[in-house]
Parts: sequence; structure tokens; C-alpha cells
Amino acid sequence: MINSLSKKKLESLVPLIICILLVTLIYFFNIRVNRVKARKLELAIKSKEDNIEALSQIASNPKGRKVIEDRLFKEKVRLDAIIPSKMELTKFLKDLEVLLDENQINLDNFSVEDFIIEDEYIKAPINLSFSAEYQKIIDFFNKIEEMERLVTEEKLSIIKDKGDNLKVKTLLCIYSLKEETK
Repeated sequence: MINSLSKKKLESLVPLIICILLVTLIYFFNIRVNRVKARKLELAIKSKEDNIEALSQIASNPKGRKVIEDRLFKEKVRLDAIIPSKMELTKFLKDLEVLLDENQINLDNFSVEDFIIEDEYIKAPINLSFSAEYQKIIDFFNKIEEMERLVTEEKLSIIKDKGDNLKVKTLLCIYSLKEETK
């Protein structure tokens, strides 16, 4: 009788013991995961601090300042090529004419619309109408896309022309930064 009573108590305690073990394991597992996360954050912070220290050493060194100034200048030149500070519409139209000639595209018509002045930039819309073979048109638009300067195609319509040619009407836009007035 005593044996069966202790067996029943033991059977009722087994689920409780298992639950306590599971809770303990989960608790320690979460602590371990949190420690790993904390260690990763600690390493990331250390890396950022090292980068800041290295940059401050470079900045305090006259040669280091020159390196930073050179990098900033190169970045400004790169950005100025994408969206120049001046419109340089004539230069762009000459480049466009060269692209049309290289791809053997027959220019039917082109016109420059009034500039659109936004808060930080100026947009110059250019209407083009031309005809050429399919592959030459594809090559032309690929070269437009590869240009260093930012050019967007606002509108595009393509219709079949005589023979194997396609007639394209498009609105290309180029941009320049708006000059600040002081």
C-alpha cells in the first residue's frame, strides 16, 4: 500500500519535474542566445569605434586630410557627371546626335520643351521622333541607359513604319542641379 502510494506520488511528480527541466533548459538557452547577440553587438560597436578612431587619425594627419579631400572631390566629380550643376544641353544634344549616327537611326524631328524647375533640380524635356530597325533602336536605348549622365525616358511610343523599320516617338529628360541664389 505504501509502495503504491509513493508510486502514485512519483507518477504525479514526473510531469512536474519534466516541466521544470524544460523551463530551465529554455531559460539557459535564451540566456546563451542573448549572450551571443550581446557579443555580436559588442563586436559591431568595437568595429565602429575602430573605424571612427582610424578616420579621426586620418583627419588629424595633414596627409590623411588630403586623402579625404581627394575622395570627396572624386565623389563630387562623379555626382556632377550624373546630375551636373549646369544643364549643358548643347553638349548633351551633340552626344545624342553621335549616338543616333552610330546606330544608323534616321532622326525625323526633335524639339526641346520648356525647362521644368523643381525644388532642387531643373528638368529639360527633349522630344525625339526617329525611325530605324528594331535592333538598332534597342542598341540606341541601351547606350542611352549606359550614359554617365542621368537620362530618363518619360514617354515612349513605337509604331511600324515602312518596311522593317519602326517609328519611335519618345520624351527624354535630362537634369541639372538648381543653382542656389544667395
